[in-house]
Amino acid sequence: MLHPPPEYAVLRARDPVARVRLWNDDEACLITGYKEARAVLGPSCMSSDPGHDRFPSVNATAEASKKGQKFLSRMDAPRHDEQRRMLARDFAIVTGASRGTRLPA
Repeated sequence: MLHPPPEYAVLRARDPVARVRLWNDDEACLITGYKEARAVLGPSCMSSDPGHDRFPSVNATAEASKKGQKFLSRMDAPRHDEQRRMLARDFAIVTGASRGTRLPA
C-alpha cells in the first residue's frame, strides 16, 4: 500500500493542483487530487515522453538523459502502441494446448 507523506494530504485539501518551482527554476504542476489527476492522465495533450521541450525534469541527471533511449512507459502514441504490439506476444501467457504440444497421460 502506498503511504504518501502527510504533507500531500494538506496540499490536496488546500490546492489539489499546485504550481511548484523546480531545481532549474522551471515551473510545473504537482497534482495531488484524485479527480484532478484522472482529468489530466487521459488526454493526449499530456505527454510521458521526457524528450518534449516542456517536460519537467526533477534534477540535472534527468535533464541530461532526455534525449537518450526511451522506455516503453516513456513513449507517447503512436510509437508506444507500435512498440507494445511488438512486445506483447513475448509476454503473453501461453498454454501447452495453444502451442500444439501434448503432455503424456
